[in-house]
Amino acid sequence: MRRLAILALVFACSAARADEAAWEKLVEEGEKLLDEEQYADAEGRLRAALGEAEAFGDADERLATTLTDLGDALRGRRKLLESEPFYKRALAVSEKAFGAEDPAVAGPAADLADLYRDLNRPAQAEPLYRRALKLVETEDGANGLETASAAADLGSILVELGKLEDAQPLLDRALRIRESAAGAEPLDLADSQTALGDLQTARGKHADAEPRFRKALEIVRKARDAGPADRGSALADLAECLGRTGKHDESEALWEQAAGEWEKAGDEGLEGLADAHAGRAAELRALKREDEAAKEDAAAAEAEKKAAGLAR
Repeated sequence: MRRLAILALVFACSAARADEAAWEKLVEEGEKLLDEEQYADAEGRLRAALGEAEAFGDADERLATTLTDLGDALRGRRKLLESEPFYKRALAVSEKAFGAEDPAVAGPAADLADLYRDLNRPAQAEPLYRRALKLVETEDGANGLETASAAADLGSILVELGKLEDAQPLLDRALRIRESAAGAEPLDLADSQTALGDLQTARGKHADAEPRFRKALEIVRKARDAGPADRGSALADLAECLGRTGKHDESEALWEQAAGEWEKAGDEGLEGLADAHAGRAAELRALKREDEAAKEDAAAAEAEKKAAGLAR
């Protein structure tokens, strides 16, 4: 009987190892597809990986990782509401695995906050970003780059909520850390400038916002790792600001450049492309170029239609 029990234990351990090997393979494939922005294929792999990860228990880091990856795949497909339960469960699993006050929980908390921001639910995002900042600071310190990112996230959501005085020191802090710390990424520096531009825009101080957006665009244009979406966003931010101050000629030209960048981004750039065409149409109307504006409106509608088709 003892020998049979030992054999049963050996077979159980072998099965567990086999399950882990299958999980590792599926997650590796899924994460590679995520990096390549092949979200539909990634979703399939990660759903299979989740089936394997469930066997590890509801307090296992591997389960939390799989849930987060699957949420990322769904979010990449703009299935935002469908991704929410996966992010929420990833946070709960992480809390159970590490403890609610462990810095490892900061990532899942911020992921869920990012989703709520995408869903235009900033009030739900704010406490999660606050929690993430507190947890990151305990590990990264007051002047670490991860702390800067967490402070920037919280500051940006406070701008969306109209809590501008609370947002200012957080955004200033993030920029200060990024400008002084070794290893800061250029695109993070650009994001800080953009966030401070957004803050001034929210205050109605468009003349103060303009140099922030110009600096962000300058950084993005020089950044080696900047892609079409990065350039498209930076161009659009400055174009929109200039339109508000009546600089319609420059704004129109920048919207045209933004559309060109978003077009290079392919399917992932369709929403940005639609916004760029709509922005250019508005500036063309301000310049009394109605025929060109009508063409831009049609191009915006076509891009929106394609984006909606991909989201289904």
